[in-house]
Amino acid sequence: MVKQNGERRFCNKCDIDKPDRTHHCRVCKKCISKMDHHCPWLNNCIGHRNQKYFYLFLIWATLYSFFISLTTLIPVIKYAQSTSEPVIEIDLNWTFLILLGGVFSLCLVGFTLFHTNLILSNQTTLESLQKHNYKIKEDGDVTTSKYLNLFDVGKKNNWIQVMGPKWYFWFIPIGNSFGDGKSWPLNSYRYSTLCDSVENLNDPTQIV
Repeated sequence: MVKQNGERRFCNKCDIDKPDRTHHCRVCKKCISKMDHHCPWLNNCIGHRNQKYFYLFLIWATLYSFFISLTTLIPVIKYAQSTSEPVIEIDLNWTFLILLGGVFSLCLVGFTLFHTNLILSNQTTLESLQKHNYKIKEDGDVTTSKYLNLFDVGKKNNWIQVMGPKWYFWFIPIGNSFGDGKSWPLNSYRYSTLCDSVENLNDPTQIV
């Protein structure tokens, strides 16, 4: 529950200590556990309690957009092949629906893939954009550095934290995410590597 510089994580607006991965939302006016982002379309914050629901929303919205495009495109193609009338005679509403569904499909596919990657790497949108991970030196080379995500405990475990342990509930909107939203499992190897790096920084014998 500290910042990268060791300072205490405290929310002055809510007047509470902020656990790791918790951020204050200016729109909702409260601290959100494992805050991902504030979604204007849903008028709500996406975080620990509803991340699975939001991810399922993306998946089903993507499939529905594809469904709308295809079920509209197929009869239009059949009509164009069965008539000698110019294609321009086709109702513009059909054309608009095909284009709208196609655009939504492409946008939602990219958004869904992005959030799939976030779940598998155990990151939030804020963490991925702000590089809000712990930074250490690699192999003692002061010219090379890498951001390590301490919360990445493997793709399978990362997925289970959000979607739950039972595969038959993964794509059903049932809340079975792990954790209390205050503490998180850590990658033991990366955590020990970080601790060793901090010890070396504090060891005067390691200063050249």
